[in-house]
Amino acid sequence: MKAKKGRSILTIILSVILSLLTGVSACADSGTESPISDYNVKVRINTDGSIDVTENIRYSSLSGYNNILLLLDKKEGEEFEIKNVYMLQKEGYIECTRLESEQWDISAFSGTYSVIEEPDMIRLKVYGTFSRRYGSIVVQYSVKNAVRRYNDVAEFRRTHIFKKWGEHISNISINVDLPLKT
Repeated sequence: MKAKKGRSILTIILSVILSLLTGVSACADSGTESPISDYNVKVRINTDGSIDVTENIRYSSLSGYNNILLLLDKKEGEEFEIKNVYMLQKEGYIECTRLESEQWDISAFSGTYSVIEEPDMIRLKVYGTFSRRYGSIVVQYSVKNAVRRYNDVAEFRRTHIFKKWGEHISNISINVDLPLKT
């Protein structure tokens, strides 16, 4: 029984590592100045197969931009819930307000965000006045059915940084916490 649990945990860990490496390797490039200076992701896998994610992204060259687009991986059968979105202003982080689709054209102002769901991804756009010094966002979300369960193993496969994104990233940190009971 213990051998099966050990193999299950090892399988989960290997799946996570392989998934993370395939998404990250094409984006990291230390030879150029990066628009994204830090990309930190914390994932907590829950015993029910859902995940809680916090993505903290610091941009180094956003002067003059009025929005940031973040792509979130979505697989078939998953249910997303955006819990919180924050952006850094001079006075500190502020909580952003979600815009509904009919508000995008008239109400996109600093401290708001919009969400577009596509079959394979979520496009989350944060609106605000960004400068070189204050270009950070934090996004917290949950995903139901993110872990696939089989008879003797479970699989967690997620791309946090898309190859087709086209941005260079200086520092990447992705931490995955497994549940205490597996």
